[in-house]
Amino acid sequence: MADLLGPASAPNAVTVRPADTRVFGPDDTFFQPCSSPDLDDGTEIAADWLNGILVQSRGLIRGNGNTVGGAKIVTEDNADDAMMLRAVQHLIQRGQMLFGMDSGSADAMVVTLSPAPAELKSGMVVRVIKGNNANLTTTPTLKVNSFSAKTVVRRSGGALLPGDLEAQALLELLYDGTNFRVMDMLASDIAAQKSPFNVVQFVSTTRTVLNGSGFLSFATGTYTKKSATSDLIIRPRSNLFDGGIGANAGIMRLAIASNNIEITTHSSDNTTSSPAASGERKLSGIGAGAKPWTITFGRNDATPWRTIINPTNADAAFLAAVSETGVVFAEVEP
Repeated sequence: MADLLGPASAPNAVTVRPADTRVFGPDDTFFQPCSSPDLDDGTEIAADWLNGILVQSRGLIRGNGNTVGGAKIVTEDNADDAMMLRAVQHLIQRGQMLFGMDSGSADAMVVTLSPAPAELKSGMVVRVIKGNNANLTTTPTLKVNSFSAKTVVRRSGGALLPGDLEAQALLELLYDGTNFRVMDMLASDIAAQKSPFNVVQFVSTTRTVLNGSGFLSFATGTYTKKSATSDLIIRPRSNLFDGGIGANAGIMRLAIASNNIEITTHSSDNTTSSPAASGERKLSGIGAGAKPWTITFGRNDATPWRTIINPTNADAAFLAAVSETGVVFAEVEP
């Protein structure tokens, strides 16, 4: 190891640091200049002080460690007046003090920073490469050195979802005084933008009267939901017209998995045609598996759609050439 910032070949220089003979008190001390060129009343610069400055300076320059290949981060060159500046810049750039590898488990991350932080301070950022397993629960934790484990949460402070902290992911975590908040996009943040899946369309052209109340049944079937956590997107549609008497709105009713959905389709009378019925609904909390469903039609009062239930020659004004109804189901992760 070459001599760095030393007195070098100056007379009486030594290669081993002498013992420090100074006595430190409770107050900071300073150098005092001589009051005049003729008086020797200024503070004498002791070799011990100069040695202390040398040791601290060398420690900063050499404290960056070596590269992966073993080379020094800051080249030791006594002709370079910017060694200490470069050392500080490299410390900031490399961020070694705030980075560590996760050595814990899926839901209990552990990281050891060097040097060990004196405290977990609000605003402190820790960078961690996750272990080989994604989180399995909504309350994973991070333990930094000897401090107690802290819960890891979303940027908003809300709970994570299982799988948000992916295996081998680089995580940037900010301590907010209570929890560590993930500063990056999470798997569940991106999931909301994914395309729908398990898209199935059912169509029926068969009308049947359910009972004397004047309801009309067109479509019935079973949709098999694949995911227990996804939202169910439903879009029923029909080309029926009301055909009732008066200006009462028609109601499309879809029943699926104990959920009843009503869609006001249109208002009409015996001489006015109206747009086809359509609408979209999203249901959450629907488990996976087979989901029987049915669609019926009626008015929003007790009067039946009698021109549909009891066809007459005038029905052509209110029904398409082929009466049709159906529904499209799809899933999307929340």
